[in-house]
Amino acid sequence: MIRHWTRFNGTPNHSYRDKVRITLNWKSSLMLNRRAFEAIGRPAAVELMFDQTYGIIGLKPIRTDAHNAFPVKPVLRGSYRRINAASFCLNFDIRVEKTVMFLDPFLNPDGVLELNLAKTMLVTRGSR
Repeated sequence: MIRHWTRFNGTPNHSYRDKVRITLNWKSSLMLNRRAFEAIGRPAAVELMFDQTYGIIGLKPIRTDAHNAFPVKPVLRGSYRRINAASFCLNFDIRVEKTVMFLDPFLNPDGVLELNLAKTMLVTRGSR
């Protein structure tokens, strides 16, 4: 019998614990793990940018009193930080139906953390 295998391109459980991990959920909240938060310098706020040509979201530390500052808030449980990006996602028509994780977050030389919307993986757990 001939098999037509499809490879699973995900990762084993908890393999992102020591790596930069950023997700975007259907509520347009960006969730950053401790490593991601530290990679951008533990800012109290970020500026959100979007490269529409390549579908890349950019996060850059910014002063909290800037008019375009998005606060980076701690999550009650765990070491994650949350950015409410609803207005940003609405403005650029960025929509996800389920939680996705960015596969290759990249900190460029300008200090901008780049998140490619074309390089994501579904990570939602579904209803319980």
